[in-house]
Amino acid sequence: MTQEELLKVYLAEGYDEKYFSYFLEDWKGNLEGIVDIDEQRATELSFNYMKEFMHQISMGYSAEWAHAYATEREDIDYPDNVLEEVSKDYTISEEDLMLFAKSQGKGELFEKVLIEFWQDAHPDALAYDYASDYVQQYNELLNSGHSEIYAEAYLDYENSAEFDCVSPELYAEIVEEAVRNGMQKEQAEKYANAAVHRNGSQDDVVDNALEAFRKYTENWQQERIIQGTAYALACKNRVDDEEDFVKLFVSEMHNIEDLANVKEDDLYVANHRALDEYYVEHYKEMPHDWEPYYDGEFEGMEDPML
Repeated sequence: MTQEELLKVYLAEGYDEKYFSYFLEDWKGNLEGIVDIDEQRATELSFNYMKEFMHQISMGYSAEWAHAYATEREDIDYPDNVLEEVSKDYTISEEDLMLFAKSQGKGELFEKVLIEFWQDAHPDALAYDYASDYVQQYNELLNSGHSEIYAEAYLDYENSAEFDCVSPELYAEIVEEAVRNGMQKEQAEKYANAAVHRNGSQDDVVDNALEAFRKYTENWQQERIIQGTAYALACKNRVDDEEDFVKLFVSEMHNIEDLANVKEDDLYVANHRALDEYYVEHYKEMPHDWEPYYDGEFEGMEDPML
């Protein structure tokens, strides 16, 4: 069958000529990809393809989306893996992504999260489930009495790649408190990230705390920086009772009068003394390789558990 003959068959079925190139591509694919198929059967299959293609067009999607969707139609489990399957044949446009998000009828938050997750280099089957789970957890947090600011901060932190030593509850509390004290949400998030810094080594935690104390000088801010630093150090120190160590470290930090000008040694000393007390309280003795802190001498503070 020539291309002209195929076009006549196509038009006889009432389809628009502007979409013929997609029909032709599918038809050729059938002939080349299916063993022992004849032209008549290839044409029947391509008309099945066109039914789905035109259905997608009727919903407002682009021809590229419609082609990709119709091509992968047998592998699509709507709606869970639509984006994954469509993206195999088409780099999904923002317009098509928005239309799909809106078509789910799950509200603006779902649409926002789905689009942001997809555009942040996560074009896979996780996008739909991630957005659905996010909305469910968000609503659960609101129903339990938390604010929208808290719920969004909690989930954004919990789902970040950096989440480890510090709980999402603490991060969300800090963001919420900062907004309540007049900070814009974006500023509050930057401040909260500084307050709960937990990546890298113990030295990295200390360096970040020093910078945070100098940048954020309000009493309520410095209390949160102490708290965040305490949890990060508890993680780095690998203590069994995190809350007990935090209390001891916070108590030590309250002995420092000018936190805006706190020195590196002050933080290491506070950490070392808190560990001294922690070991005595929990084990009634120091580890065999542990050197207690003595006033006027600063040593042995790099990693107490090694």
